[in-house]
Amino acid sequence: MTLSVHPAIAEDIPRILDIQSTALRQSGFFRACGEISNPGGFQDHDEKYPEPIRREFQTKRLVYQMENDPGFHLLKCVDDETGEILAFAKWNVYVGGPEALQRWREQMKTGEDMLVPEGANVEGYRYCMGKLFDNRKLFFGEEGRENCVLALLATDPAHERRGAGTLLVNWGCDLADKHGAETYLEASQRGYPVYERRGFEVIPTTEKQSTKLHFDASKYTGRGLGEEGQGDWARLTIMVRKPKPTKG
Repeated sequence: MTLSVHPAIAEDIPRILDIQSTALRQSGFFRACGEISNPGGFQDHDEKYPEPIRREFQTKRLVYQMENDPGFHLLKCVDDETGEILAFAKWNVYVGGPEALQRWREQMKTGEDMLVPEGANVEGYRYCMGKLFDNRKLFFGEEGRENCVLALLATDPAHERRGAGTLLVNWGCDLADKHGAETYLEASQRGYPVYERRGFEVIPTTEKQSTKLHFDASKYTGRGLGEEGQGDWARLTIMVRKPKPTKG
């Protein structure tokens, strides 16, 4: 059975959110952000934004990004025989001159200036996404330089190890190569081997920037708290891929 990558459309969003909820259910990062439900932890956000309402906001946000952000690409990988969506990716592409870098600067704002989507857990979102944005700015500079960011990759657990994730990664790498731009991501432990095979390398450690992003989100999830608690940790590795020469 062959797989192929296509731009997602609005009708694909329910399936994409199903995959997100299933694939990321163990992620303290996404629970803290309010992007998925938080069973066993704080319930204030889940009560304010139960699953149907949260999905309504997420759907509106994705549709808005697809229609209004020229650098946002929501991709699906489908089984060509069945038409089923097996995995999806969100790529943020900052190439094409000053307008792209202006988008970068707007989207990398942190703290009170951060653009927090409606329906998110505001404080948890600012904390977790702020960690990512601060490190992206350390690497690319406050003003930024042209790059492609793999913001999210998720595969339906029932369809892992079929190559869907690799195809979605390849899409962004090929685009970055055409523009001579670096490709950047924050890798989970499970995703790390996929990215390494595609030529991503761990960024160099500097005095200001570590290669690892390890932080405890339990303050925003309520999981792992207390004297005996182990925390609710996000463990990410910052990786970058240099552009490769394109044929022709």
